[in-house]
Order: sequence, then structure tokens, then C-alpha cells
Amino acid sequence: MLLSSVDQALQVFGKPTVLILKIIEWTAKWIQEGKKSLGKPSHFEVRDEKYRTLN
Repeated sequence: MLLSSVDQALQVFGKPTVLILKIIEWTAKWIQEGKKSLGKPSHFEVRDEKYRTLN
């Protein structure tokens, strides 16, 4: 399910219980420790709204 609405996401998942700064801290630690990644591109750089689905 792709959720493009924050309101809909809140209805489905509820309010987040972890602060974004904590998630960033966990992610940085994971990377620093060299732990495994799924190796999937995030496509954060896409600006033309033409997102590709990768399997």
C-alpha cells in the first residue's frame, strides 16, 4: 500500500512514537558499524515525478 497522505498514514499506522532525530541516530550507527543494507536505491534525487518501481 502506497500512502501519499499523512492523514491516511496516521489512520493506518497511528502517530509515530519515535522522534526523527532518534531514527537518524540509529541509521548513522548502523552505517558506521558496516551492517548489511538492502542495496535498493531510494530515488531521493528524482525531480521529474517519474518514479520507477524496482523489484
